[in-house]
Amino acid sequence: MDIQEIFVVGAGTMGNGIAQVFAQNGHDVVLRDLSADILDRAKANITKSLGKLAEKGKLTAEERDASLGRIRFDTDLAACSRAGRGSVCLPSSSAIRRSPRAVC
Repeated sequence: MDIQEIFVVGAGTMGNGIAQVFAQNGHDVVLRDLSADILDRAKANITKSLGKLAEKGKLTAEERDASLGRIRFDTDLAACSRAGRGSVCLPSSSAIRRSPRAVC
């Protein structure tokens, strides 16, 4: 199975790290959370992390930009419909985590 798009639920520390790693390895990623504010913070964190890697010479500027360009930040559950694989990164106490249907 050739998987091109990954869906990550939860844009906290773990979720945005998973999204970044998949994007750096050539996959299109949908990073989904309930709040646009959380997604904005995730985008800022990923941008900062990729920037640090570029500064250290571990990524070129083109690789940095391409990686960030592969991540789509979304609050819409319908965004997961095309994904080949998914990852749920929610606190174990989360009501959403206890009800998988609420996630996708």
